[in-house]
Amino acid sequence: MLASYRDRRCHWSVETVRQALVGNIREEHIFALTQALELYDVYQAKVISYDGQIEAILKRLKKSAPPPASKLPSVGQKGRPPNAPAFDARAALHAILGVDLTQIHGLGPYLALKLAGECGTSLAAWPSAKHFTSWLVLAPHNKISGGKVLSSKTRRTSNRASSLLRLAALTEAVVALAPGGGPKAAACAAPGVSRASVQRRRARLSAQPVIVRRRPRPARAWTVPRQQMVLDLLHAPRFANQAPVEIYATLVDEGAYHCSIRTMYPLLGQNGEVRERRQQLRHPAYQEPELQAEKPNEVWSWDITKLMRSTKWSYFYLDGILDIFSRRVAGWCVADAESATLFRPLFDDAVAKHNVPPRQLTLHAGRGGPMKAKATAFLLADLGMTRSHNRPHTSNDNPFSESHFKILKYQPRFPKRFGCIEDARSFCRGFFDWYNQDHHHAPRAATGPD
Repeated sequence: MLASYRDRRCHWSVETVRQALVGNIREEHIFALTQALELYDVYQAKVISYDGQIEAILKRLKKSAPPPASKLPSVGQKGRPPNAPAFDARAALHAILGVDLTQIHGLGPYLALKLAGECGTSLAAWPSAKHFTSWLVLAPHNKISGGKVLSSKTRRTSNRASSLLRLAALTEAVVALAPGGGPKAAACAAPGVSRASVQRRRARLSAQPVIVRRRPRPARAWTVPRQQMVLDLLHAPRFANQAPVEIYATLVDEGAYHCSIRTMYPLLGQNGEVRERRQQLRHPAYQEPELQAEKPNEVWSWDITKLMRSTKWSYFYLDGILDIFSRRVAGWCVADAESATLFRPLFDDAVAKHNVPPRQLTLHAGRGGPMKAKATAFLLADLGMTRSHNRPHTSNDNPFSESHFKILKYQPRFPKRFGCIEDARSFCRGFFDWYNQDHHHAPRAATGPD
């Protein structure tokens, strides 16, 4: 059985290999082989698990990346490259980066994935090629005095991206050497290049180009007149609004059989007739709107939540204004009803308390009545503030305020119902003092607004 698993490049026969395997195999030898095989299976299971995690991360990055400007070039080799991930890393990286890194000589899918992991999905951090080369520490550190080069040694570095590019360059340098110019082992051992990589690269360069031959028409393929006959039948007025399954069943009930259901779909697809008949709206992919704050008092989040009263189906309404950068509650109030007129004194007090200059603040709010009221719009316009609202039917567009209200209502001391409005204000006053002074915010490295 072992002889049947010999490598396809092995020229020895099965009988010769079987005789070579016969020997004095002791029990400890079998034990060592069993351990090695089990360890290999464990490693392979781990590799498959990690490949799945990498593929999931690349899919998430692909959703936020713009579509590539160029198509993915055709692969230059057949089969799966060695050490390649279990998924198509080349196509995934091309969809994210917009370029195919494997077109660089010496870089395969595995090395391209490692290079993208070191440099990121954008090279905007380096203004020019000189800056990128300096970061890689690939350029020599020349010491020049009086126009004379004293030394030009390359500095040592632990940059892994530099090691990957240096390995690719050394591999191409060894491949460029004449095959008979010297011992291959010595030429590969000096720069630390794998002999297998050099051999595969040379075989790929010396291989004959692949000739794409047109697939011949099968002998049992339908003729054009027969295809047209079935299409005319599908285009009949009585079948105009029926699916191929219904057409097939109707014809069988009538005792007529022309082709199978699976044959009807390709015939309709060749004529562009397999599509949604209704003019449905197709939503294109677009970048989600985003507000960013780089310092306090740049973006405030405003929302209103309900506090249950002692009477059933009656509530108090808590207005909360939160600074999304510092997580400080800029202002709050508890009222008996939602009203845009109550928001003006609250907002004026918060702006005066934090000394917010005009034309700096952006107020993001939901799509409730007080948020979209004309009084609120005129107030923000008078103060030179910018306003924004949640997208329609999007419940997670105001996450900071929602998280803030969740912390409020998940407090152990939070009552189920409030007897009067003074009780609600008293509780909120103590909560917001604790929230601004003592609460540790995880996104702020476990620090508070103060």
